[in-house]
Amino acid sequence: MSITISAGRPDRRRRDADNICKAAIDLLVTHQVIADDSLVRTLTTTWASSDDVAPGRLVVELKYV
Repeated sequence: MSITISAGRPDRRRRDADNICKAAIDLLVTHQVIADDSLVRTLTTTWASSDDVAPGRLVVELKYV
């Protein structure tokens, strides 16, 4: 499985993109969207422009390969 997370920056403060991954993937497991995070083979996290993703929001794409 491959997961791509695009995040909208909530403000101009410095933030680490890797902190977003853990919470988002744990939420997917909790809500049974994915069975287990050990199934993730590829993980990509990016800061998206505000035109693509609203500030403070995430877009999560799952691809089963």
